[in-house]
Amino acid sequence: DKSVLLSVSNLKKTKGIDLNLQALASLVKKYPHLQYTIIGDGEERESLENLVDNLGLRDHVTFKGKLPHGEVLKEMAKCQIFCLPSWQEGFGVVYIEAMAQGVPVIGVKGEGIEDVIEHGVNGLLVSPQSVEEIVEAIDSLLGSPDYAKELAQRGKDTVYREFTWQNNAWKTLSLYKDLVRGSQ
Repeated sequence: DKSVLLSVSNLKKTKGIDLNLQALASLVKKYPHLQYTIIGDGEERESLENLVDNLGLRDHVTFKGKLPHGEVLKEMAKCQIFCLPSWQEGFGVVYIEAMAQGVPVIGVKGEGIEDVIEHGVNGLLVSPQSVEEIVEAIDSLLGSPDYAKELAQRGKDTVYREFTWQNNAWKTLSLYKDLVRGSQ
């Protein structure tokens, strides 16, 4: 019965954890068993814990702090949704890791992960700092498990097709071959 939303990041303002908490406050009315697990630590932790209390979400939120990489991957594999509405984000390997675990992922439009996530195809993208769009995205995944499963599978396929070590090695080798040919 329990659905788990997960974020993994340094707890900085630009990671959008506070936005997820605000979204959660709306979503628990419809999904009372929704749990939000936050992995990571940082300068915003105390502020985020205060926000959890102010929003009355203590029974729905768990702060796990920093965890070893293997434990993070296990947590990803157990969750139903990975959501990190981070703005000012580069590529964001953590999204790729969640996608590789077969989890539907929510990222932010106009940020580095947009090079990987195609909205509605292999994940979802929301506008920067839009609590309303985060609510809609999470609700669409929780309300339609088949849709969530399709996005998750396509996300996993994307990672295994484009982001394996072997694939990256072939791309690098191909680039070097092209450079060598061009210099001759």
